[in-house]
Amino acid sequence: MTSALMQAGREAFASVPDEVWNSLVDRHMLLAHVHRSGLQASHQLKPSLADPVAAGPDIDGALAAAQSAVVDHKRRVEAVAVARDALRSLFPVVAVATGLSVGEAYRLLTDET
Repeated sequence: MTSALMQAGREAFASVPDEVWNSLVDRHMLLAHVHRSGLQASHQLKPSLADPVAAGPDIDGALAAAQSAVVDHKRRVEAVAVARDALRSLFPVVAVATGLSVGEAYRLLTDET
């Protein structure tokens, strides 16, 4: 269900509050990660005193592992955004210091000709 919502896109649900939409996006990311990575195969129920014949996927365990992976992914995305902003702010500084245009400073620093 979340895949259909994601395919329709945010515009199709403009009246849905942002916090609800963001919750749906997070849930979609979790389920998609479980599906793509095969986490259910590596998180199996284990027999216990409470359930001596437990078998099959441990959905809660797979979702917890996916949650950890999604949090790590979001941290990496944020780190890239910070690095991108830092690099963007460098080009005007180099331009002023060298008397070049910002475009020329970019080409100078990136070796793009």
